[in-house]
Amino acid sequence: FAVLTATNAVSDAQAALLDNAVIAGILALSLNLLMGYAGQITLAQASFLGLGGFVTGFVVTHLGQTHALSLPIALMLSIVIGALIAMIVGLPAMRLRGVYLAIATFAFADAFDNYIFNIQKLTGLGSGITVARPSFGPLHLKTDGALLVFALFWLGAVWLFDMRFMS
Repeated sequence: FAVLTATNAVSDAQAALLDNAVIAGILALSLNLLMGYAGQITLAQASFLGLGGFVTGFVVTHLGQTHALSLPIALMLSIVIGALIAMIVGLPAMRLRGVYLAIATFAFADAFDNYIFNIQKLTGLGSGITVARPSFGPLHLKTDGALLVFALFWLGAVWLFDMRFMS
């Protein structure tokens, strides 16, 4: 995909579709870690993905695309805030197993979707917020093709991390 994108063999619409597929692949690998290797049932993965995406977009938008470190700062804040929310949800849920854990994670996902993502000033509700494409030094994510290459890099990194747990 990266070679096709670099040679402009993939249109922007195809690259945007592939971006979403790669992001779904990263989500699937995270589910593999939790449900495959750890044996834990979780129904809150999409909420954590949404939280990470929202924090990244919010930080990039408020720092502005002219700030050279807006993307790394946004990614680090997404990790930190996601980990803090995961601890808040995970510590009480550690005592739960099976269907009770599934219900608890579903309750978190439903509450997050219905309450946090529906704050007008933060999310813009149905209209959303416009996020400028970030840049990091020489890396400019101005096109869908560049975003696809960036997403493929992270899919590979998550896949390599996931492969470490295979025995």
